[in-house]
Amino acid sequence: MSSLAPARFAPSLRVRAGGEVAAAGSEGFHWVVHRRATPVAFLATPLLALGDGDELDVTVAVEAGAGAVVTAQGPGTLLKTAQAATQRWRLELAAGAHLTFLPWLTIPYPGSRSRLEVTAELGQRSTLVAWETLAAGRVATGERFQFEELRASWRIAGPAGLLLHDRLAVHASQSVQAETMLGGRTHLGTLYVAGLDEAALPLASVREALGSRTDLAGASRPAAELVVARALDVSGERLERAFWPVVSQAREAAGQPPLDPAEVARRWF
Repeated sequence: MSSLAPARFAPSLRVRAGGEVAAAGSEGFHWVVHRRATPVAFLATPLLALGDGDELDVTVAVEAGAGAVVTAQGPGTLLKTAQAATQRWRLELAAGAHLTFLPWLTIPYPGSRSRLEVTAELGQRSTLVAWETLAAGRVATGERFQFEELRASWRIAGPAGLLLHDRLAVHASQSVQAETMLGGRTHLGTLYVAGLDEAALPLASVREALGSRTDLAGASRPAAELVVARALDVSGERLERAFWPVVSQAREAAGQPPLDPAEVARRWF
C-alpha cells in the first residue's frame, strides 16, 4: 500500500456554443479534444488507477445551446486500496445544451474499494444521453466479485427537481447475492436518457432498438422526461453494441448530428 497522502485531481471541461472548448487538466489528467461538428473530448491519464483515498473530481459544463460528447481513453480500473478511491463526475447542462457521456467499462480488481458518483444537472430544454457499464471483476482471468467494496450512484436533476437517484452498493460479504442478481452474467449496463418526453422518444421504440442484442435487457420511464435502460451480459462490448442504436435514436430526437461509433467506441468498431 502507498504511504503517500491521498491526492485530489480536478480536471474540467467547458463547451461553448459554436464548438469552442476550454479544457483544464489536473496533474496526471488531461483532455484530448477532437474538433468535430460536435466536439468529442477524451479524459486521458498515464495513471493506471487511483490510489489509497485518492479523489478524481471531474466537471463538465456545456453552455447554452452547445453540444458535446465526452468519454475516456480506456477502461476504468479500480485497484486494491486500503482506503476507498472516489471518482466523481459533475455534468452541468445549461438551457438547450446537450451532452452525450459514454465512459468505458469499469473493472474492479481484487481488494479494491471504490466510489463512483455521477451528478447531472439539466437546464431548460437540455438533454443528456449517458451510459455506465460495470464488470464483476477481471472476468477473463476468472476473477468475479473479489473486490472489497463497490459503490456507484447516478443523480439526475432537471429544472423542476430530482428525476432519479440510482444507487448500487456491493460488499465482499455479498458476493453470493451479487452473483445471483446477475444470473450468471458478468457485466451490468445502464443507459440514461434525460430531457426527452414520450412524444420525442417513445419507450416502445427504445425497447425495439434494444431488441435481442444482449442477454437480458429492459427499459422504463421513471419520470416524464427520463428513460432508463438496463442490460446484463457476459461482455462489456456487447452491452455497448446493444445500447448504441438507442444512443443514436436519442441523439436524433435531441436534434444532434449523427455520431459515428468509431469516434468514441474505437475499442470495438
